[in-house]
Amino acid sequence: MATWKLNATVPEPGQRFGQSLAYDGKQLIIGVPGANTTMNQESDAGQILVYETSKDGWTLKQTLFSAPPLEGAEMGQSLALNGNRLVASAPAGASPMHVVFERDDNLAWTQNAVITPASLVSANCAMDATSMDISTAIGLQGDAILVGSPQNSELNSGAVSVLKFENNQWRCQQRLDPDADTAESFGFSIATRDDLLFVGAVGNSDIDINNGAIYTFERDAKTGTYTLPGRKTV
Repeated sequence: MATWKLNATVPEPGQRFGQSLAYDGKQLIIGVPGANTTMNQESDAGQILVYETSKDGWTLKQTLFSAPPLEGAEMGQSLALNGNRLVASAPAGASPMHVVFERDDNLAWTQNAVITPASLVSANCAMDATSMDISTAIGLQGDAILVGSPQNSELNSGAVSVLKFENNQWRCQQRLDPDADTAESFGFSIATRDDLLFVGAVGNSDIDINNGAIYTFERDAKTGTYTLPGRKTV
């Protein structure tokens, strides 16, 4: 790399440049949830910065805001990038939301959708207006968006919602909540690989208080549904 350190092109106090990152070899995507917008000066609306490399180092190519930018939404607290789809969380506003961007052949991003709890009413998930609050993790796998909500389910055990685009809208297809242990914080972290999904539950206390655990799910490539593999008896 031409430079070993990257700072915000337009620094602001408290903008939290680099709170979330994604990189795919083409572009470095940086979440800046504490940033103000230059369009109407909405404070802490958050933004996404897109950088590319050249012989001179990192160059800012694009700045992404939610449309419209919302006061205090803090877009960019977490990011997920897969192919030409980018999802950014904006959990701190009046209504938590996730902003979906799509990239064209010229590597330019445009906003494709804004997902809110109200837009995800589904019998498969039984989601309510608070179930996406405090979202610390997002994942992308196949055509699904995975949203971790570690402090929001009926027993505060946490859940992961599997979102898919169907009938011209994003819908919650499946809700993952394996044990429903109180205060388990299931969904605090998410990682994917091939057809495997790993979910962190930092508050799991099976062994000791808040000892934590990782759940492994298998994804059916045909149906896109997730199941826990059979548990071994020792």
